[in-house]
Amino acid sequence: MPQSSARISDVENDFSKTQLVVFFSILILAVDSINPIKIFLHVFPMVQTWHIATISILLITYTSIKEMKQLLYYSVKIFFHSILSIFFREVNVIGATTNIPLYGPVIFVPNHASQFIDSVVVLSTCQRTISFLMAEKSYKKRIVGEIAWAMNVVPVKRAQDDARKGSGFISIDMNVNGKVNVNANACTSDDDAVVVGDDSGNVSQENQEKEEAEIKMEETDAAETVKTEEGEGEDDKDNDNDNKDKDDKAKDTKNYYIIRGVNGTQFTKELNPRDKIRFPNCPEGLKITSIQSDTEMIAEGVNLTSKKGISLPSPTPLEYDIMKRVELGVVYEKVLSKLAAEGTIGIFPEGGSHDRTDLLPLKAGVALIAYSAMEKYGLSIPIVPVGLNYFKGHKIRGRVTVEYGRPIHIDPATLKDYLNGGESKRKVCNDVLERIEDSLRSVIVSAPDYKTLKMIHTARRLYRDKYMSSSEKQDLSRRFAEGYKQLLLMTQGNPPQSWLDLQ
Repeated sequence: MPQSSARISDVENDFSKTQLVVFFSILILAVDSINPIKIFLHVFPMVQTWHIATISILLITYTSIKEMKQLLYYSVKIFFHSILSIFFREVNVIGATTNIPLYGPVIFVPNHASQFIDSVVVLSTCQRTISFLMAEKSYKKRIVGEIAWAMNVVPVKRAQDDARKGSGFISIDMNVNGKVNVNANACTSDDDAVVVGDDSGNVSQENQEKEEAEIKMEETDAAETVKTEEGEGEDDKDNDNDNKDKDDKAKDTKNYYIIRGVNGTQFTKELNPRDKIRFPNCPEGLKITSIQSDTEMIAEGVNLTSKKGISLPSPTPLEYDIMKRVELGVVYEKVLSKLAAEGTIGIFPEGGSHDRTDLLPLKAGVALIAYSAMEKYGLSIPIVPVGLNYFKGHKIRGRVTVEYGRPIHIDPATLKDYLNGGESKRKVCNDVLERIEDSLRSVIVSAPDYKTLKMIHTARRLYRDKYMSSSEKQDLSRRFAEGYKQLLLMTQGNPPQSWLDLQ
């Protein structure tokens, strides 16, 4: 509490100093006898007023060019402020003066409730100059890239940005029961020997468990960090958690496929294990597990049988693109440089926007960035959770509450486990993600579904009058949400009909 008070006091002192400077400037310009320009002209009559005006214009031009990026940033920030004040009737900010470090590198991790509005809301309410991530391909485009440059956006290199067409065509078949039979002699590099087949056709994986744990963490697609997805419609909100469970189960299941090449494929020359291929109706692609020859390889990825437009085995040969694996250091090179220069970055750890009333599973990117900064520069970067709580946010004149939570830090003692790789690396990264998830839940109001969330807000309004502060409203809503979850646990998810009638 003393630290928070001191921080507020420092901000107030800076504002007071600025006010005094402005008022003093007005005073000396209003009174000729203490106006320094008038005094200078009186002492040196050979100097004309246009001389001083010309020098002033030159200095203004020089400063504007030198600080153009910063001036553009604050100009756009003022514009976004105006837009938000029109779109929302009320924008409440909680914790900005107490929980945001005033100096040094910071990682902001907001929940992603709206595809287009979230970054604007955070940028407009954050007192620090914040840089979001953007795909390098989009950053290089005219107009979009220039605006991104002005807004301090950090470009991130993604595998799909350099995708190129592969030779020949492919056909895909499901590898029954996930069994992989790989000829180790057909491998094209040391990395290819990750999966080795035995005579029975089962997977023999001497070091694969450790390797896969490390690969899974390192291959968190930069696309997951910078991409945005279309949220569900208003009618889908009641069923969003069922869909979420199905999606999570599908992601957790490993699906192996046999990829066969026709018409001149060159798998051993063009691909390596850990690279990806993509084809029509599967933009996320499949990861190459092993390569047996120029015409056959094994890949794993999403469940293709659940995708529209895809039949297994492939009825006709398919065109495909090759997405070469991008090393972690290359993916986040400019992000780490920004943090090393005491900059701040914003990452949506859920990966994509959504209309759900709870968080999506968090991606590992933010943990990898934090540990990479500690490994490369010795920085223990504070990670600040940002809760974006919209009330009728899809309608004009809605309301939004932005809550900045207490920053969390990575324990430097865990860096050794991270550097060891394998399961220990995965464990410490998952621990960080769990802490981030807990901190995000402390700044949002989560509920099982949209109807429950509306009921919680209604109960809060009935319980207390409208003169509560924004912080008190948020805290009370979270208490109601937690209480409702406890009641559901007590009734094992089957509340009495009287509860449902009341709801």
